[in-house]
Amino acid sequence: MFRSLDAVDGGDVGMYRISTPDGTPLTVDQQIRKQIHAAPGREAEASQLIDVLATHVSAFDHGRFNIPSLTRGALLHPSVQRLLGVSDAVFPNSFPRWVTFPIIRLAHTIMAGCTCDNFKLAATKIGFGSEILVGAAFSVSAARDWADNVGSYILTGRFNSDLGAYVGSTPDVWTTILAFRDTQTGVGLRREILQQLATNSGAEFIASVNAGLRRIVPPAVLDNARDQLTELLLRTRRESRVVPAVWTNLRNSDAIAESWRAKSRKQLEAHCRVFGIGPKTLCPCRSGEELRDCCARALGVR
Repeated sequence: MFRSLDAVDGGDVGMYRISTPDGTPLTVDQQIRKQIHAAPGREAEASQLIDVLATHVSAFDHGRFNIPSLTRGALLHPSVQRLLGVSDAVFPNSFPRWVTFPIIRLAHTIMAGCTCDNFKLAATKIGFGSEILVGAAFSVSAARDWADNVGSYILTGRFNSDLGAYVGSTPDVWTTILAFRDTQTGVGLRREILQQLATNSGAEFIASVNAGLRRIVPPAVLDNARDQLTELLLRTRRESRVVPAVWTNLRNSDAIAESWRAKSRKQLEAHCRVFGIGPKTLCPCRSGEELRDCCARALGVR
């Protein structure tokens, strides 16, 4: 949030909720009805279905998790500042506009972790590049082997298959996977993963955010699961269609983070050109430091 559309300094992180005109937050039912509308003539039927849907929705506990405060706290870490290109002279509740995007990425990552905690989820998928924010913000080592690789291995026997293309060419795979979940091996695999997550000290958050499963699950468990699921998926192993990997690999996180900083650099450079701000001029973020020792240094501006 900025005090005006033209302000380039003094930004802060906030949480918005949809409310009624008098400021009362909308109920789950009201939020659903703002997004889903009945076809003409079927209003009564739709209303009944929405009532059923509303009873099955679990709401995030905003009172328990203060996302803006957690984000400001993470921005105090020097490792996070370096990663996002935020000057150490910038206060976490008064940042410049050119670092808005990476800070929102940080807040979104923290939100994902809190959501896992809130709903007791063992794993979730986060946006590209965000796993290194987890390592920087929470002082845990990001695993180098990801849930994507494990899923690829179990389905095709390789760690680098394009699962999107595989599922697209084999639509029945969803039904088969759901059937596998109810087998003894599927239940055993999930139990083993959860036990490892519970006893792997210091890895709970990174595991809940992007589940580096290959390191904490014994290979024999994965082998057993792969063998049984493969038998369910394929009549013969010769029919297996393995597609070379074409998706973005999560190990490109360093390059992705650099692209965030590059975008911030361009915004800062453009602002300085328009207003004639030089290296020895006070930084436009109003930290009180010269540009060369503040945002320019943090973002690597020459």
